[in-house]
Amino acid sequence: MDLTGTYTIKEGKYRLSFLNVKRELEFAEGGTITWLGDPLEATADLRAVYKVETAPESC
Repeated sequence: MDLTGTYTIKEGKYRLSFLNVKRELEFAEGGTITWLGDPLEATADLRAVYKVETAPESC
């Protein structure tokens, strides 16, 4: 089976869990995943956004 084409990201999320670390990343719009044959050998060009809420630094 072959797969050819490009998928353009509009929105999405990825949940990462490694050992005791858990994060949720949002994919930025405009990233792509491109296939040129083998479905398991795609090329991904993605940007992820990790939002953090923190207090402002005091002087």
